[in-house]
Amino acid sequence: MPRTVQVGAFLAWLLAFLLGGGLHFSHGLAGAEAALLDTWMGLRRPVPVDPRIVLVEVDPGVGARLGKPTALWTGDYARAIRALLDRGAIAVGLDLILHARREGLPQDSPILAALEEGELALGLEVLGGRVVLGEFFGPPLSGGADASAARRSVPTLHFAAEPLGNTAFLNVATDPDGTVRCIPLFWSSGPVSRTRTLAGRLAELALGAEMVLEDGRVTLAGVEVVAEQQGTLLRFQDPGPIFTRLPLSRILEALDRGEELPDLEGRVCLVGPGGYETSDLHRTPRDWRGGALSLTPGLEIHAAALNTLLTGRFLRPSGPGLSVALVAGVSLLGLVLSLGLRPAVGLPLAFLGLPLGFAAGLMALQELDLWVPGVTLALTGGLAFGSGWGLRYWTLDRARQQIRSLFGRYVSEPVMRELTRNPASLALGGTRRRVTVLFSDINDFTPICERHTPEEVLAMLNAYFEEMVEIVFRHQGTVKQFVGDEIMVIFGAPESQPDHAARAVRTAVEMARRLRELARNSGGRPGFYQVKIGIHTGDVVVGNVGARTRTEYAAVGDDVNLAARIEGLAGRLEAPILVSEATRAECQADLPDLEWVSRGVHPFKGKTARIEVFEVRPRGEGMETA
Repeated sequence: MPRTVQVGAFLAWLLAFLLGGGLHFSHGLAGAEAALLDTWMGLRRPVPVDPRIVLVEVDPGVGARLGKPTALWTGDYARAIRALLDRGAIAVGLDLILHARREGLPQDSPILAALEEGELALGLEVLGGRVVLGEFFGPPLSGGADASAARRSVPTLHFAAEPLGNTAFLNVATDPDGTVRCIPLFWSSGPVSRTRTLAGRLAELALGAEMVLEDGRVTLAGVEVVAEQQGTLLRFQDPGPIFTRLPLSRILEALDRGEELPDLEGRVCLVGPGGYETSDLHRTPRDWRGGALSLTPGLEIHAAALNTLLTGRFLRPSGPGLSVALVAGVSLLGLVLSLGLRPAVGLPLAFLGLPLGFAAGLMALQELDLWVPGVTLALTGGLAFGSGWGLRYWTLDRARQQIRSLFGRYVSEPVMRELTRNPASLALGGTRRRVTVLFSDINDFTPICERHTPEEVLAMLNAYFEEMVEIVFRHQGTVKQFVGDEIMVIFGAPESQPDHAARAVRTAVEMARRLRELARNSGGRPGFYQVKIGIHTGDVVVGNVGARTRTEYAAVGDDVNLAARIEGLAGRLEAPILVSEATRAECQADLPDLEWVSRGVHPFKGKTARIEVFEVRPRGEGMETA
């Protein structure tokens, strides 16, 4: 490969590599990468669900059963939570804000008494240390201090849970496209104090270990939690709506009837609105899969985050080292496909790389929980391939076309194709092959030259050769050589041609016809308009002869000499086209539009037997003699 091409290839690779790396580390394609991840998530097998997770859904049947406002359900929540804990639940998390408005209620109001009774009952459960209350963090809501306080449960409950570390925030992280793919792990309320997410706090209670954030790394029970943004953001893997579910209405019904609840030994229960009529709905990757559901309840989002923490199936974005290696490798592959292969092969392989890369990314996610930057890699590979193709056109292919154009002035297209397809054919040596050889010579060449200057003779020769060679190439003959005014043409080599004899005869007929046309249209301009042509078919040795530094494609054998002598005889017999019996026998049946006139049997130098020759004429068309 020329040095200029090497430098250009390196610069093309460097450009693709830097652009791909820049896009990846600047998160310039974050939205597209997230959308591709959603697609992979939808196609992969669902991640395992930890059997310890139970969703206690506040279903529509609760209101029908209790027959009272939701503000007065606090005592019923307490009854249900006590039953869950009695049946062996390790912890209960509330995806609820229990805050009833009390403005305007008199001190002796039975409603106020019911509120306080329910809060007291639930507060006692909270004090047991296994109930986690939820709250929201963010700017104050409109409506003053009370509206802001509505982001957490009433002080009676909140102050009971806070000293135990059992207050957890319910915020989710929404990406710019409005989709929830992450959940915060911590919310700092001071230089030291950090509040856990609901899923994080429940995971701590389930595992009996504290989740620690230190130097941007999060650990839980001795296992590193794969998190983003300095360990504060967990990208959960959503297993879908396949968690164990227990409607709250059924729990209350069982309690009213004195029936036993299912065994919940070692389970972690999340209590919250699970139906799709709640306002706590969010768009998640699951909702892009074409299912009937359009949004996901917040309860299931917290359950998915908890499942990720308990199963350890963390989504692992490719780190800087792996990302750099992938970008470098894909850009190099794109360059190799464009520069190392012919376009007819490289382009299909490049397009095939897209589904293969997609499948590889899906496999990495499914088997390794690894998230690779697929969009960035596709763009990087495409840019490298396009750059390489452009470089190939402006250097390699352009130079090759120039060489072919220059080389084509000296050899025919078949020879050039053979040499470019099979460079080994340049080696010295040859093969025996049956071919047809055509010799053409200008009549009265010397007398015509004597009447014109050398410059005029050269111009006339160039015009003559231009016309004749075009006809030869049209019939796929190989111009072996020009010797003065003589042309030697081979048919049947280097490319095999079963009809080589017919091609040679048709070439000769068309050459004679074209010269007659040029003579009629010359308007008296000087030129070479009459030739004699000799054609013979036989076995010769074709190949390269010469030295290692200079070779020539040649046809060697007695039958080549015979063709030259037939061309000389054509001049003496004044026959424009004269062919041997061997040529006539091989192609007469394929040329019904020609007539073959015997011009006798003649001796030839080097031949013991006399050979019959034939003049070839278009049937029904007179031919001028030489």
